[in-house]
Amino acid sequence: MTGITVIGTDGQDKLRAVFGSIAGLFIDKQRNTLYAIDESDDGSIHMFSLDETPPMEISVGVHLYKPTLIYVDENDVNGPTMYITFPDQHRVVKWAHEAISGVTILDNCLTCTGVWLDKDKNVKNDQLSAPRDLAFDKHGHLYVSDVGNIRVQMFALIDNQPCSSTSTG
Repeated sequence: MTGITVIGTDGQDKLRAVFGSIAGLFIDKQRNTLYAIDESDDGSIHMFSLDETPPMEISVGVHLYKPTLIYVDENDVNGPTMYITFPDQHRVVKWAHEAISGVTILDNCLTCTGVWLDKDKNVKNDQLSAPRDLAFDKHGHLYVSDVGNIRVQMFALIDNQPCSSTSTG
């Protein structure tokens, strides 16, 4: 099976290379849009409309330090909302539709608490270390792979607050 280059260089310079290092991808199926992250030191987030040939690029965020993963909430009533992990900065950022910058919702803060799934109570559950991946369940709870602490944490994001104030474990 042979792949088809849709973004980047095709070896014949027909498409311009826009990435230093591609890290995360997400496809918004409702809008047929591909989101891609460049995880280089001067990283960026790009959107590509897959309805056009070649795909039309829109830079969403530029000059970001090593973002790695993107999840897009396609069902947000205000438009697609991006959640981006920054392992080297130990944080997760929420980037609302049409916003010019993102807001840190999870980091090494003392007010954030969550449920740790590894039952390791020797590591504070209010601190992330190299968050790498994230996912949401059907109730809107955010799960973060906290790689540096070797665990998965769950956070209840209520009314756009960073996280819930209670914890079990």
